[in-house]
Amino acid sequence: MKHFSIKQFFEKVFAAGTKHDHYTDFGYPKLVTFEHLHHMYERNDLAKAAVKKTTEKTFQNLPAILSGESEIADLADAFERLGFWDKLSDIDEYAQVSGYAGFVIRVADGKTFDQPVDGSVSLDDIVELVPAWSEQLKVSEWHLEQTDADKYGKPRLFTFHEAAMQTEGAQRSVVVHPDRVFVWSSDGTVKAKSSLLSGYNNLLDMEKISGAGGEGFWKTAAARLNIEIDKETNFDTFKKAVEDASGKSFQEALDDKAKKVNAGFDSSFITQGMKVGTFSIALPQPKEFFDIPLQAFAAGRSMPTKILVGMQTGERASTEDANEWNNTIMARRNRWTIPSIRMFLEKLEMLGALQSGWSIEWDSLSDDTPKSKMERAKTMSDINNTQTNVDDQPVFSASEIREEAGYEGNLPSLLDDDDDIETE
Repeated sequence: MKHFSIKQFFEKVFAAGTKHDHYTDFGYPKLVTFEHLHHMYERNDLAKAAVKKTTEKTFQNLPAILSGESEIADLADAFERLGFWDKLSDIDEYAQVSGYAGFVIRVADGKTFDQPVDGSVSLDDIVELVPAWSEQLKVSEWHLEQTDADKYGKPRLFTFHEAAMQTEGAQRSVVVHPDRVFVWSSDGTVKAKSSLLSGYNNLLDMEKISGAGGEGFWKTAAARLNIEIDKETNFDTFKKAVEDASGKSFQEALDDKAKKVNAGFDSSFITQGMKVGTFSIALPQPKEFFDIPLQAFAAGRSMPTKILVGMQTGERASTEDANEWNNTIMARRNRWTIPSIRMFLEKLEMLGALQSGWSIEWDSLSDDTPKSKMERAKTMSDINNTQTNVDDQPVFSASEIREEAGYEGNLPSLLDDDDDIETE
């Protein structure tokens, strides 16, 4: 007889099922598609909040595009005319959901969409920036010439199919040259992943818990009747009597009576040979089960849970969460928002609509609250007081302190220069 250990026995008996398929066990899709992600964004409040709050915080204040130390007025006017910053916020949300999004740039140069731009257009020639989801903007042809090092592996042509996401209004479907396309994503390509992907299973878990809690509460509140017929009652005789009296089947008669009882608070149910009770469900509190995937989803986005759900329980906690969230968004800006804006400006430069020599300046989120500005101004004043006691020379001027506090540097004049000062 062959001998083997208990460990070997269990390994042989359970060899076929040593690992669970968690996707099947828990009802998760093995492949998360655009349809899954877009549906979650449209129908799940937490997914929507995570995406919108990230975008809104990123563009809480807007960057300035400078030439030297002055803002480029023509570019600012063109951005306002085109609704650039609002549309950029839109495609930032789209890209978080689907991995990438973009603009189709309509240029009044007398050419079709599939033709390159000759590099001599002006800002006024840019007619429209059309926001597009990834499903609307697809690469239809790639550069595959290995001898062309600059273009190899990059899109040769795009297809813009407007009807892929909307069913009303214009239904444009055109082939578009890359000169007329701007892709917005975390890596500047069409291969970036959705920011909702890693947290998709957690979002599903929260939907299940929330839905089960609502369904369980509804079923408990419905007070469905449980009718128990006494064992000594002749069921056939009883059934026949009920059907004869009601003109309905036995089940229909009982259901009709139950509906009438549940229709009002003052209804009664007189029985003989029956006991009437209600089905009840002992529901556990869903909060502790809901909090686990909630915290995991928020952690995956480096987003404080209280920021996500909009709940602040204390000044210290809220301040720490706000600072952490500011740091997360500042990192997001520095890693890919600013580089992506720079790529768009380089495209404008390539089109001939923008001169070189520009720069991007974006105020820090950690500096922009009125309270923090006043605290820094007060610190500067305290330094001045300390220094003047030493050598009567302030370190900071009044204008510098006012600017740090968020006001104009020069003190406002109490009287206009042209006003006459009357004295008695």
